[in-house]
Amino acid sequence: MKKLLKKLRKMRSSVTIGVNKRPFIATLGMLLAANLGILLVAGIIAGLLPGPEGRTFVSGFVDAVLWLVVPPHALRYFGADDGTFIGLTILGIMVTVTGIVLFMGTVVALVTNGLRTYINSKADAQGKLELGEHYVVLNYNDKLPALLVDSMYKDLDDTYMVLSDRPKEYVKGVIKAELAIQKKKPPGKLKLIIRKGNPYYATDLTDVCVQHAKGILIFHDDKEAEREDGVDLDVIRLLMTVAECEIRDDCRVVVETRTGKTRQIVDNLCKKMPLLQGKNIVAYSYNRKLGQFLANSVLCPDITPVMYDLLSFDGSTFFETEYTPCADFLAKYSDSLPVTIHGKTFAMAENAKKIEYKRDELFSTDKKLAPSTIKRPEVGTLYIIGQNKKLDYMTASLVQSRYKPHLKMYKTADRKDYVKDILADTGTRTAVILSDDTGECNDDNVFLTLINLVEQCGFAPDFKIIAEIFDPKKQRTVEQFGVHNVIISNRIVSFFALQMLVSKSTGDFFEELFSPVAHDGNFDLWVDEAKYLFDFADNDKYVFDNYAEFVLAAYNGADGKIMPLGFRRGGENIYFSCEGLDKVRDVVVTPEDKVIYVLYR
Repeated sequence: MKKLLKKLRKMRSSVTIGVNKRPFIATLGMLLAANLGILLVAGIIAGLLPGPEGRTFVSGFVDAVLWLVVPPHALRYFGADDGTFIGLTILGIMVTVTGIVLFMGTVVALVTNGLRTYINSKADAQGKLELGEHYVVLNYNDKLPALLVDSMYKDLDDTYMVLSDRPKEYVKGVIKAELAIQKKKPPGKLKLIIRKGNPYYATDLTDVCVQHAKGILIFHDDKEAEREDGVDLDVIRLLMTVAECEIRDDCRVVVETRTGKTRQIVDNLCKKMPLLQGKNIVAYSYNRKLGQFLANSVLCPDITPVMYDLLSFDGSTFFETEYTPCADFLAKYSDSLPVTIHGKTFAMAENAKKIEYKRDELFSTDKKLAPSTIKRPEVGTLYIIGQNKKLDYMTASLVQSRYKPHLKMYKTADRKDYVKDILADTGTRTAVILSDDTGECNDDNVFLTLINLVEQCGFAPDFKIIAEIFDPKKQRTVEQFGVHNVIISNRIVSFFALQMLVSKSTGDFFEELFSPVAHDGNFDLWVDEAKYLFDFADNDKYVFDNYAEFVLAAYNGADGKIMPLGFRRGGENIYFSCEGLDKVRDVVVTPEDKVIYVLYR
């Protein structure tokens, strides 16, 4: 008896394990076994019941099968005069009802549930995907929405796959919120697949086909606590996992790090580790990039909206093209302007197609604009209020710049000190308010500082105010405080990351563009009043027949040191490449006109 009970327990255990391993198959198997048992019992009973002559177990079993699969067959003898068929009719009805309830109904429920699970899994991008030539974004942080929205302006044929620990509906919600604050809506919808998963699992990576991707962007995980030594181990670990998936050698892998130290570690690993050697991997520290950008924006506040435009794919941006000396390029091309760096030519154009537009005849002009002798005003004193992780990079860039501003540093709580110094000092003064990136309420300190400045200095002080914020939805509110320039950190780094991802060459170009404004670099992008560029001693204005004539006159007059790209008028940027260089119009340039230009050093 004990042995029998032991065998029964073992059988029950095996069934339990089987059900847990493969619930659908195990349940279906038990249902089939139960129905087979019912058919056997019904066949025996049908063979014993009175009925047609020569009935046997086989004929009874066949009847039982027909009753199960062909329900009307159960009523074949219903209403017959001979009462001997009543038992077969009752048995047939019992078998049919039992089969419908036990088997058919359960199978329909299982199939329905399986279909629903399949549909839901496909909606959530679960399971193995068949993708190729797509971009993969790993991990989620606050820069993702702006990056994806900006990609909508680039190329609607591109597909983006986002793999992170965030639910699909959450990611869709933040993208929708980012779209809602865009002044200009994208031309179409984004080909986007969102999957909730673990980017650190190789199986999850292969399921989204990283091995076939043409670009991979590794965001740092914003849930990972920052280490005291400044090393982002999560990013390094994720890079190694990605490399193990046998990604293509030509796949562009962009690694975002918090610190310059992690960026250097990634660069060294790519040179020394066989797994990473030969791969197209580039790392950048977003705190360093933001620090450099903040420095340039503080030195030249008008450069901020220009950088937004040129980094974004909405409007004019830069595309690598065949190397052509600037003078030859200006003579040949009608809808783009050249910038050369390190033996490469990058054309500024409204889209990639327009960099191919050439003139039928070479363009030339005898006009030249003589360089100005007026010195650009000093930057003066910068009052940097607040502290964050970008501050050291920002101050380093400011110290390296050719303008050498005088820096005064304050904590947000030093309200009396910075107000006292700003009011006591004379000359050109600029208050720079940095957003706190150490807590959840990043922009609260900015509003507190603005409120304090307004209370102490009024709404129209005799100094400039530049504010950095993280959340773009707060921009309009900040501008109500009379701020001269609002810098949205997350948005500018999102644009930079997308440029790095889609092209190695343009990524290197913008890397140079972010570098400190110093004499040891290749070029600066700048905005200045025309009187600091051109000599207006004998003229109150200059008039040209089109933009091409103005550009070439400025370029030749400065011996190739200046390349005008556009004007900044009425708070808007006008780019010559978008307006058509050869279109006949009166191009009037006055001393106070702000010119967007590249200055070669």
